[in-house]
Amino acid sequence: MGISSSEFFRFFCLHLGFIANILAMLATSYAALSISLEYFLLSNASMEVIEVEEVTDRVISESASIYLGLRGVAFDDPNMASHPLGQYLVVGYDDLCLVSNTTTAFYYFDSTKDCESCASDYFSMNGVISLLISVPLFFPTFFSQQLRMYSGYDVNCVKNSLSLVGLCIVLLNLNVMLTYFFLCSKESFYEDATAFFDSSGNPVESGEDAFIEMKYTWSWGWGLICLIAGTGLKIIDLLCNIAVPTPNVTRDRKEQEIYETIVYIDPEEAGATDDENN
Repeated sequence: MGISSSEFFRFFCLHLGFIANILAMLATSYAALSISLEYFLLSNASMEVIEVEEVTDRVISESASIYLGLRGVAFDDPNMASHPLGQYLVVGYDDLCLVSNTTTAFYYFDSTKDCESCASDYFSMNGVISLLISVPLFFPTFFSQQLRMYSGYDVNCVKNSLSLVGLCIVLLNLNVMLTYFFLCSKESFYEDATAFFDSSGNPVESGEDAFIEMKYTWSWGWGLICLIAGTGLKIIDLLCNIAVPTPNVTRDRKEQEIYETIVYIDPEEAGATDDENN
């Protein structure tokens, strides 16, 4: 099955898919850095970033940045510079509630939600395992793609295996993204753009009664952006693989019989035949 059996289409489409596949692997590999609990890696490859700023300037003097990963959260909070935990702090999802109760991060967490939701819903384990399977699956596809670039080496099993592996990679990446958005993304921190608190730190509904006003700005991190881009590029590679049909000989019985027929000619008979012809 495919769109066109011309050699030019095969050359163009499969080379496009090969390049897309390489870029997809690089993007997915970069997204896998969000598994780390090192501040430098997590802050540069996070799934999402929250910028927290206090409008009233009573509790937090400087804005803080929160980086959400697959195993934990990184904090860049200048207000904790004098705290024993320090300004640059990385906390696993299992210990997130401890930070929310003992630091200024109290104002970052939504008290109506479960601060352990990312760990209790098995998102972290699911996301890590999916990415650790997805990235290695890219490697065997490169050799098979090179075989398909030449019609003389193209067979049905190669195309089917590439399609199956490509589909698995796409589904694994989608699994990471969907479980993150539905089980972890905004399940611990404030989802609204603003939140209000009284002088004791208790949330209040209206800004008229508020002593403290906090502003939250959500944005996608580079890890999530690369994961989305890698998934999109892998879909392009998958479509290119499907669009190029295998040669007719792989599915035409008559052509297979002709291809597999071996004609033996005795050298002496061949020489006698040549003499008669001369």
